[in-house]
Amino acid sequence: MEMRLNDVEGAARSADDARHDAPVPWGSSLSVRGRTSELHEILAYVADALGHDGWELVSPIQDPPPLGAVTLRRGDEQLSAVLSPGPPARLRRPAEYELNVTGRVRCPAAIHAVVAAVPFTDYELESIRHDMPLTASIEANAERWLPELAAAGPVRLDGHGAIFTIHHQTDFLLLLEKALDLGLDRSLVTVIDKEYRYAHARRVDAHVRRRLGVPVFTYSDLRKGLKDHIRRVREAQRQAGEAGLRPTLVVDDGGYVLPVLLRDFEPFLNLFKGVVEQTTSGIWRLRPYADLKVPVFSVAESELKASVEAHGVAAAGVANLRRLFPNEHFGGRRAVVVGFGVIGEALAGILREHRCQVYVSDTDPARVAAAQERGYQASLTTVEAMRTQPRFVFACGRPGCVAAQELDALACDSYLVSVTSRDVAFDKQALAALGAVRPYGDIGTLYVDDARGRRLLLVADGFPINFHFAESMPNQQSDLVMASMLAGALELANARPAWPTGNDAKRANAVLNSGALLQDYLQALPRIGLPDLDAG
Repeated sequence: MEMRLNDVEGAARSADDARHDAPVPWGSSLSVRGRTSELHEILAYVADALGHDGWELVSPIQDPPPLGAVTLRRGDEQLSAVLSPGPPARLRRPAEYELNVTGRVRCPAAIHAVVAAVPFTDYELESIRHDMPLTASIEANAERWLPELAAAGPVRLDGHGAIFTIHHQTDFLLLLEKALDLGLDRSLVTVIDKEYRYAHARRVDAHVRRRLGVPVFTYSDLRKGLKDHIRRVREAQRQAGEAGLRPTLVVDDGGYVLPVLLRDFEPFLNLFKGVVEQTTSGIWRLRPYADLKVPVFSVAESELKASVEAHGVAAAGVANLRRLFPNEHFGGRRAVVVGFGVIGEALAGILREHRCQVYVSDTDPARVAAAQERGYQASLTTVEAMRTQPRFVFACGRPGCVAAQELDALACDSYLVSVTSRDVAFDKQALAALGAVRPYGDIGTLYVDDARGRRLLLVADGFPINFHFAESMPNQQSDLVMASMLAGALELANARPAWPTGNDAKRANAVLNSGALLQDYLQALPRIGLPDLDAG
């Protein structure tokens, strides 16, 4: 049975979630950053969170610095939470500390859940704002970035609600914070956790709930979240009477929300002002619908996004793969890249820099020709590419781009790596039919085909490698995309007349190019100062 990807951060896929008859030794740790004045708050949060589960303080919190500690007990269970600078043998950044919670407990997963969900400190938030000057300055610069809207009045989000389905990385915290600063009705905002295994997913969720006061629903409970959101919007409109219109904007990253609204909530589509979509995979998900019934602002297909993101995603994917498999040799190994779009092209280039022999497949003859022009072996069929016996198979194409026949052509041990949305690139049913299926720690799933003497490791269980226990790209690079999404939301909220239904990618591209957003990005990036100069 496949486990959901919102499992406790860092917990192995074994019996860790079990409740034991007697207390067992256990420990959990988390690296946090903060000024010494903030360390007491971290321990207080842990004590408070455990207190809600029946734990009682045995000793009061010892004040940092340089070390803080608290002891708790529940019946015959006992825990100590210690916040310290960490072992001297490990590299540390300024103002970085280790939170270690150890003891004897019956339910280790519950302790992991508390530790992994420590909200972000003010110091950490300041670091995010430091690295994302465009998103941080949206209020001051929105009129320069959207000059046509500025001519008609203030450019804000007052009177609107919103649903956010964005990667739960640290850059999302600033995106949501600034959207609220632009006037979103906080009581009418909903966040959907996509359940990827991000590096800080539970901390992001905790921060959104506790610090920003916004409800979070998992993707598994998407319909429940949409029902709750619609209920709140209708109640707000009922209480406000004729002046109570509260349109909702959807800010999406992968086409998660609109297809469900079209299928299951069509009577309520009049409550939605439009959708801002960040990813190409999200646009693909909308193509089966002849009538989208709401406007779509496609950041995904904009020149602005293409100018900065593809190389960052590809670089993050290769870097994370090397982190997960530090002893794996790349030089001289065959790598197949399935799909030669902007990310596939960038990935092929990075793999070539790592001295891989790169073979490209794509169903588009123009892209195959482009790959050949750049010196890659390339073909129109992935089956042909698989017959080259690659060590690595990278899926950058449409859902199902590596299906049963492609997997059948693969006759050697290989890593299967996705650099696209969710877990739909590789045919998991075909993999499961090969033979034994074994979890490979938190890294992925191993499919063992004894009949043909091959083993295939599906890294991250087929979910995007660049997000697996990692941040996809530096916040300094994602800043432009986050600011673009806020600009798209402002455009849909304020355009007069309102945008027509459907996806007008050319118009969205023109809007993003009409102002000074890209120019400001090019000017801001070299001026971002060194971090941590005021750490203490």
